Amino acid sequence: MLSTRVRLEDVDVSPVRTAGRCAVSLPTIGRTVTHEVVLHTVEGELLDRSGPYPIVERIISTMTVDGHTLQPVVHGITDPPPGLEARLERQRHVEDELRELLRNGAQARMIADRQTAIERLRDWLEAARGELLVHDRFFGQRLDEWRLLDGVPVPVRVLTAKIARAHDRQPASARIAAHVEARYRPHAPMHERFYVWEGGGLSVGGSPTTFGQAPVRIQRLRAADAERCREEFEQLWASPFFKPVPRTS
Repeated sequence: MLSTRVRLEDVDVSPVRTAGRCAVSLPTIGRTVTHEVVLHTVEGELLDRSGPYPIVERIISTMTVDGHTLQPVVHGITDPPPGLEARLERQRHVEDELRELLRNGAQARMIADRQTAIERLRDWLEAARGELLVHDRFFGQRLDEWRLLDGVPVPVRVLTAKIARAHDRQPASARIAAHVEARYRPHAPMHERFYVWEGGGLSVGGSPTTFGQAPVRIQRLRAADAERCREEFEQLWASPFFKPVPRTS
């Protein structure tokens, strides 16, 4: 039995991100093999299942007339199924395709281009549910970074240790949207960069300020990890050492 498990988050889905649906072609190691597809949520719960079922390869129909059975009529494939050597070769080909698929997915998550990274992050944030929590000590160093939050359809809270400056000495009031609250503490003890919402979130290998300076990795968080991040966020949010970020229109 050949069984392969692939996490959809390990696959590059950027070409179909705005399509709403996509078609997936499943490889086979040859005829007469039964196929089965099982879908699980990111938490491992069964989402859907199809099969096991064989693929229809040929249909044989016979007719009996006046007690005489006529020659069978065959529709479809009549060649014999492939032998062991052919199946093993096909299996190696399937494994090569899978490695290439995962390699492309890894490259899609390690984003070197600043604009691509910004757009990818914005897409994720605008799909947030419930409430969005941003934990990044360097978020908001540039005024345009706050624009990433303008299209988020849920309330947003931000914790940061840096805010944009008009010049070297005086901090500038960050231009923050009405649905965003932000608090900051200079040199805050914040190391991880994460974005958390109801049921999940993202771990990001860099701040928007540094996008484009080196490849940045964007990875989804499981619900348990997101909940732990939420607890850390709430502890810092309640700290008296964090002060509200001033806003201007």
